[in-house]
Amino acid sequence: MPAVPSILGFGAIAIDDIVYVDQPLSAGKGKVLQSARAFGG
Repeated sequence: MPAVPSILGFGAIAIDDIVYVDQPLSAGKGKVLQSARAFGG
């Protein structure tokens, strides 16, 4: 009987949404100045 190859894979991905604001959240409402998305894994 021929050998059957086994394929085993593990992976992870992370997506971070970074939001830059004009004041801390503790100060109340603020304006979003810029946003960016960073990928990693």
